[in-house]
Amino acid sequence: MVKNECVPIHADCSAAIKAYIDVGDPHMAIRIWRCMVENYSSDLEETSNLLVLRLRDINWVPEAVKFAEDVIERGIKLSSATLSKLKQSLGKLGKTFVYEELLQKWKTH
Repeated sequence: MVKNECVPIHADCSAAIKAYIDVGDPHMAIRIWRCMVENYSSDLEETSNLLVLRLRDINWVPEAVKFAEDVIERGIKLSSATLSKLKQSLGKLGKTFVYEELLQKWKTH
């Protein structure tokens, strides 16, 4: 991802995450997210919400929850809309307790 010690700009990383998920390569989107977390300390809210929702949309709900937990622990703000959509997906899977745990973490951070 990083060549010659040059980190891609924030906007390019966000666009790449969208593109990789859209073409069916969420693993690469996750690698780009990790690069962003390592190299940027601000303006990660929009991209983190996007990644969680896109993972949910492609039925990667466990991974979406994992990333939501990671985002919350890093102090990055997840929107209530993102949490609501995760709640819907977890409810369909009969895992509302996972949502309740996630909500508690969200409220305490």
